Amino acid sequence: MKSPNGGLRRWINEDWRNLTPYAFGVTTLAGTPECGDGRKNPVVRGVRQKSVCRPMRRVSRNTPVLAKTFSRSQVRKAVAKKNRGERIVWAGL
Repeated sequence: MKSPNGGLRRWINEDWRNLTPYAFGVTTLAGTPECGDGRKNPVVRGVRQKSVCRPMRRVSRNTPVLAKTFSRSQVRKAVAKKNRGERIVWAGL
């Protein structure tokens, strides 16, 4: 039996956000849109960019690295990698 704090419930509690608009200075980190809200990839400055999502809150020890630990330039590099079709390795940014 799954624990009540695992899976989708944990993902929702971690408050995952789309950091693509933040990377290009359109929004602040706190004002980023939710990730997975049914929208297509965002259009930033007239160009469709792929979504890069990170959690805002730590819920358990299994929560990945939080969004606030990355600078705007690191997030911009991650968006560029994803647009090229490469895998994002957050430890190497």
